[in-house]
Amino acid sequence: MPVDWKIRAFFNLGMKAVSESAFRLPQFFQQETDMANLRMGYIGKSFSMGILGIVGTLVACGGGGITSTEASVATPPSPYILFASSFLGKAGASGNPWVISGEGGDVYSFESAGFAYNWGLQNDAARIERQAVGNQYAHSAAITSADYFGFSFKAPANGTVNASQSGTLVISMGNGAASNVNSHNTFVIDIQGGTQDSSTYAWSNQCSVDQVLDNSTNNTYGLKTYRIALSGLTCSAGTLAALKADIKQISVKVVGGKEPTKDSSTANNSTLMQVSYIGFAL
Repeated sequence: MPVDWKIRAFFNLGMKAVSESAFRLPQFFQQETDMANLRMGYIGKSFSMGILGIVGTLVACGGGGITSTEASVATPPSPYILFASSFLGKAGASGNPWVISGEGGDVYSFESAGFAYNWGLQNDAARIERQAVGNQYAHSAAITSADYFGFSFKAPANGTVNASQSGTLVISMGNGAASNVNSHNTFVIDIQGGTQDSSTYAWSNQCSVDQVLDNSTNNTYGLKTYRIALSGLTCSAGTLAALKADIKQISVKVVGGKEPTKDSSTANNSTLMQVSYIGFAL
């Protein structure tokens, strides 16, 4: 075969390969574009389940740039929130907090000198049986408004929750020793948020309510679910609106000064505070 013919044949073969590649190139880019669109659709679907969803429509132009982007409106938070439940001992704990919620929030116990601890749900078997965390205290001398005991429940994952769309606190709690004639049956609930002072431990937002327990309709362990309107809370710091948007802790406690006759007692006043779950609803 003449050399010039071989060169011409090789050249034609090369041109054919280039032509076929040129034909496949748009198909390749179209496939890549389709895959990108699928990925964006998956991401958009995933984000729609979160609090903030961003749906972007990216259209490739000749230079490979973006011709338009569109952000969706933020999804409002749900009014239904499970704040704390399913309490178990905190693995590896060597001090307070000894307990953690199923939502990952620490649970702190606290008391003043006027109250003495005498019993409690100190192992997981007891907590699971009653589906609650609980401590029992008593006092051998009269107590004042400076005396207290209770629990502080941190928000899920020790973070914050936005209950701005909620109108009701839902809490299951009770006194497992209510049969004692001087047992305390007024539980003070503090909802706290914003920032906490590192010296005084006071919160920039705090609203509270006194809940008198109904011991006539509780269960065998003394637990009952209460639905408390958030609009009925009294704020000692900040505003209710600011608090609802940034709730970091809920405390439940017995405080002296709420039941004068029982406050002055020196016997038969053991009080077993139990809290089963805390949440928010419409």
